[in-house]
Amino acid sequence: MSTLKRVPTKLSIIGSTVISPENLPNSPPHISLQKIESINNKQLLKKLEKKYDEFIEKNAHILSLHGIPLENYFEIRDALSLKVSHLERMEKLNYLYNYA
Repeated sequence: MSTLKRVPTKLSIIGSTVISPENLPNSPPHISLQKIESINNKQLLKKLEKKYDEFIEKNAHILSLHGIPLENYFEIRDALSLKVSHLERMEKLNYLYNYA
C-alpha cells in the first residue's frame, strides 16, 4: 500500500475553488515598495492604506488557514502608512518654514 505525501503550496483548493489572495473579495492591488516611494498623492496613499488594512482585518484568518503569508500585506500597509506620515511631516515643515 503506497502513501501519498502532501506537497505544501501557497494555494489551497476547496472543492473546485482555488483560494489565493487574487480571488478573495476586495483584494487590494499589489504595489511594490519602490512604487510606494514614488507616489506623492497623500489621498491615494491613504485610500490604499485603508484598503490594505480592511483586507487584512477581514481576511487574515482565511489567509493564515491556507498558509498564505500575511507579512507581505503588513509590509505594504506599513510602507503606505510611513509614506503618508512622511508627506504630512513635510507639509507641516514647509508650512512652518514658509510662514514662520
